[in-house]
Amino acid sequence: MTSAIATSHALSRDSKSTIDASKLSYVKGSSEPETEEAPLPPRESERHRFYQSALDFCGFLDRSPSVYHAVEQVNERLRLQGFQKLREQDSWSSQLQPGGKYYVVRNDMSGASVIAFAVGKLWKPGNPFAMVATHVDSPCLKIKPVSKRYRSPFYLAGVQTYGGGLWHTWFDRDLSAAGRVMIRTPAGTIESRLVDIGLAMFRIPTLAVHYEKQNPFKFNTELDLLPVTGMSPDIPLMQRMVDDEYDGQGEILDSAPKPTSHSSKRSTPTQKRHGGVADLVAGVLSVHPEEIVDFDLSLYDTQRASLGGGFTEFIFSSRIDNLMMTYCALEGFTRSLSDWRALNDESSVRLVAMFDNEEISSGTQHGGRSNFLINTLRRITNECEIGAPQKSAFERSMAKSFLISADMIHGTHPHHHGLHETNHSIWPNGGLAISSDNGRHLVKNTPGTALILEIARYTESGMPFEFQLFTRPNNVNCGSTLGPILSTQLGVRTVDMGNAQLSMHSIREQAGTWDVEHATRYMHLFFEKFSEVDKIFDID
Repeated sequence: MTSAIATSHALSRDSKSTIDASKLSYVKGSSEPETEEAPLPPRESERHRFYQSALDFCGFLDRSPSVYHAVEQVNERLRLQGFQKLREQDSWSSQLQPGGKYYVVRNDMSGASVIAFAVGKLWKPGNPFAMVATHVDSPCLKIKPVSKRYRSPFYLAGVQTYGGGLWHTWFDRDLSAAGRVMIRTPAGTIESRLVDIGLAMFRIPTLAVHYEKQNPFKFNTELDLLPVTGMSPDIPLMQRMVDDEYDGQGEILDSAPKPTSHSSKRSTPTQKRHGGVADLVAGVLSVHPEEIVDFDLSLYDTQRASLGGGFTEFIFSSRIDNLMMTYCALEGFTRSLSDWRALNDESSVRLVAMFDNEEISSGTQHGGRSNFLINTLRRITNECEIGAPQKSAFERSMAKSFLISADMIHGTHPHHHGLHETNHSIWPNGGLAISSDNGRHLVKNTPGTALILEIARYTESGMPFEFQLFTRPNNVNCGSTLGPILSTQLGVRTVDMGNAQLSMHSIREQAGTWDVEHATRYMHLFFEKFSEVDKIFDID
């Protein structure tokens, strides 16, 4: 190695803080580290910025243990950037105006999605939308509505699989739970709250190696994928240590006052659920377990995102697919609007859509197959009143619009090159990969690809953009994305592209450190230059 970054290979962070990259020093060969006060040379300064973006992304990952937390992270960043929140149930006519920045959330117990957009001051109905679509969900285990299980002397939690995860990677991990809870308040209203237990309460143990030799490890996702949550107090040492905290039936006692209303002799939904889980959730939210009406909780690995590799060139974390592309799209979008004059000469609407439920085929109220995006586009066209209404404005807008479907792509595995197309290997830190698949699992639009590459020529950063080309071998299937769904639904030019990663759908995925800032810069440039570059294309 000719150079190395003088940092730890794995950096842990408090979930509410980030590391100050200005404190990092770099070394080349055997030279002495530069002092903190010394200005970095151009190349080192550039590396410094790329590194800071990776650290910020790691913080974004750590603060997004569930899809609900991820969407709240998105919403908070938009609020800090001065975006105005819209509600689907309200009229937008009095709120939308050229030069405005807005976001709308579709959010309930089964999922959460958000669309953010900025209206150019020169935009009018019939003009294009420059769009990026991503998804915020990842494969995980969700706690079942009635999760109590007992196999003496262990208490277990019933879980259900969400998406196509590599479930064997969930064994022997320190797991916690996070998500959304519906609470009945003392006033009788029902309100939604986010919860993150934080405690490593769940663990799915593997068999000892001696049993593995006789029976090679195979597991049933219904019978064997059951996290252990505790032990019966009947075990001798358990009796001595925690007897005061148990009622003798294996349920943790809660000293909170019993509710004075809503009581019933019949078994309530809360009582049917896992007592320990309900009690922990109630404790975190400072409510009584009986006040929990319903919840949607996902298990997650308590190990934080970290950087590794000889040059800290890798990010290791859960949920990289697809929070990395969500982060890059959102950051690029907001950067494109950071200058107060950004929308003065803009004739398009800049928009980023972040969907839930892509990992389960998008066919939900919050998914890409829903009416969320198309309704939002129509409402912008119809309710941002500029001149006389035009009946064909929406259709003309779609014919002129462009969509990037931004999703992570499985990179070439170092041990399994034969599973990848010979001439289309892609790697982490190799730049954005443009995808194509004639089976239409992914979208490749030739004029669209040309536009993507042409926009890259307009960079002013002094650092050229790097692109890779991805396609699958004829005898190997690949995953699908939002691209085919949205291009069919809207009839817009669409290109699938994203960063390459390893260990896709594992509980611990691997991606490139330098890809974060690289993709963010491209998204920034796309939003900034689309209207200008699109004018040079003459396609019937």
